[in-house]
Amino acid sequence: MLPRKNIKKILLIQPPLTMQTDLSSEPKGVHPPLGLASIAAVIEKDYDVKILDAVVEGYGTEVKLEKNLIRYGLTFEEIAERVNVFKPDVVGVSNLFSSGAREAIQVIKLVKDIAPDIITVTGGPHPSALPEDVLSHGEVDYVVMGEGEYCLRDLLQGIEKGDLSELDGIAYRKDGEPHVVQKTKFIDDLDKLDLPARHLLL
Repeated sequence: MLPRKNIKKILLIQPPLTMQTDLSSEPKGVHPPLGLASIAAVIEKDYDVKILDAVVEGYGTEVKLEKNLIRYGLTFEEIAERVNVFKPDVVGVSNLFSSGAREAIQVIKLVKDIAPDIITVTGGPHPSALPEDVLSHGEVDYVVMGEGEYCLRDLLQGIEKGDLSELDGIAYRKDGEPHVVQKTKFIDDLDKLDLPARHLLL
């Protein structure tokens, strides 16, 4: 059993993007984080949820990285300010591509620097494929694998109850070691999902 934790406020973050500047096939772009909005539609019934789309809000901000790479989106300092203002109990960070893993981890690290007791969760194709690697970063508390809508809801409820034994498709550290609960339950009827919470997007 885990210590029970009362959860009220959840911040879902789409981190800044990194791109190569010398590939004409990869233009700078922005897309609404509908995955986060779909998750928010499920959990906002029970929690105070906000979505921070760092890409769209900081679209005009570019930071030159090594070689031919740039990062665009809100700066990490600006993201930290938003976290400080909202004061979430849980922060979930999307990680769609392996190329964005560094940014996702940096966001999670800054969250823990602000308040170590904030619960950090990440999900998306990259952490779903490599949960143990992602958990090697000590700042990551939980990985949601595969479909996140009901999985994150169940994880939040499990944390509040102090019992993760019934969960499916999550990874976390148990006795200091990565513990992966493979996903066996999937959403059979997507039409039963609520429409994405677009009202939480800019």
